[in-house]
Amino acid sequence: MACKYVKNNGNVIGALAPNGKESTLFKKLAKSTGSITKAKAAYDILRSNKFKKWFGKDWESSTKDDSALDLFYLDENGEPLMIAARGEFVVMNSKMETQTVEGATNTINSSGLSLLQETNLTRIAVQVFKNNKNNKDFNVNSFFNPITPGEDKGQLAEKILIEAFEGLNNSNAYLAKELFNVYKTSGFKNMLNAMPEGITFNPAKRVGQSFLMMYDQWEDVVSPYTGNIDRPGWRSRIKVKLEDSSYSLRDDSGEVLDIDDTPVRIHNISRLQEDPKSKLSSEARGILGNIPSEIGVYGYAVDMEMADVYSAVAEATVGQMTYTGMIQQFQNLVKYKPNLAPILNRLKSATAKEQASLFSNFANSYKNFLLVKAKKIISFDYKQNKIDSFVQTSMISSNQSDTGKKAMQDWANTSKEYDTPPSELRLLDVPEDWRKLNPFNEAEGATPRPPFPFQPVEAIRPATLVP
Repeated sequence: MACKYVKNNGNVIGALAPNGKESTLFKKLAKSTGSITKAKAAYDILRSNKFKKWFGKDWESSTKDDSALDLFYLDENGEPLMIAARGEFVVMNSKMETQTVEGATNTINSSGLSLLQETNLTRIAVQVFKNNKNNKDFNVNSFFNPITPGEDKGQLAEKILIEAFEGLNNSNAYLAKELFNVYKTSGFKNMLNAMPEGITFNPAKRVGQSFLMMYDQWEDVVSPYTGNIDRPGWRSRIKVKLEDSSYSLRDDSGEVLDIDDTPVRIHNISRLQEDPKSKLSSEARGILGNIPSEIGVYGYAVDMEMADVYSAVAEATVGQMTYTGMIQQFQNLVKYKPNLAPILNRLKSATAKEQASLFSNFANSYKNFLLVKAKKIISFDYKQNKIDSFVQTSMISSNQSDTGKKAMQDWANTSKEYDTPPSELRLLDVPEDWRKLNPFNEAEGATPRPPFPFQPVEAIRPATLVP
């Protein structure tokens, strides 16, 4: 039999597959398109003669063949199988060709946001943790994990959800969850209409929607077939980000539950510990891990990224023997990187004990080594009519201060003029009879080079570019 739509008061609410069962295809279309109207439009395309010709069979009237190949392009009801791709869904025909399902967006395997947006939202969540971790009633289990799986998602998830609304606080978090349930079952507009007096949606552009999405996608989505994570939840993203702040959230193995027809992993037991991989002492982390950024994220005050703070302080410490030298070098950095000013202000306000802790942590963090560079050079000897090759080696110091001094010395040497007629093509001039002044050039096969330096003139003549 052909597919039939299921209606209620004249409105389409579902469909029946050719075998008379509820259409899994239509159900997936409704979920991936976000509306019944869009799902019906996409379903009609898949039922069209044009699609069936490409598909290779009239799936509405054909019976499902008992062949292994059917598993690749037909679902359990004999309808085209929707296959999740990156950001979209596709269907496959018997020739293993794919076609995009119109209007169907895949958010199962991704959040649908850019990496920068995900990072910024995660930073906000980590800041919420930092603002609450020192409270007397703070409990890591109830903060990160649900009390009743399927009914709540933990205090951190609730605090994120509350931020989607104006006029709510921790005391009426239940109201935020009620509004979220309206959003999930009846849509965004009905949620706005259900808001009580004094409660409004977050006016910041798309920030409120992002917080709703974070709460909706809080847990990991797990494949029911392999047990692997199909989409990491925001809890997992926050867990990874905590390590940047020198904390590690350790969980139990968790339990996989079906919530809203989606298998998710729920954790019951967690513990918070300092990251053992951190190179900083606890005191140094306390100093540098809570430096407010001058640039907020979506209107929220957040701390600077620990990785940015660490790299900036490590760079300023290279070649410095004292804390004062480190500060002076950091002041030069701030001239070209004004966003590092909050770090400089914190370093300047450090007590004597904090200064000792910071400098001892960073003074030995930059290991000096020599980088050996080998370069093979091939040239043609016209006199002997043959190809010559040799390997040229050089050593480069990893110490930035040594490299800088060497560059300045080379500039000083090559910028000096010698007592010969001035040349407009180069900075370095030497006498014409330099061969007679250098006995090494008399050796057979020696590579000629001028004596260096030779009677330098104090004044530096500016170079003239070759026209």
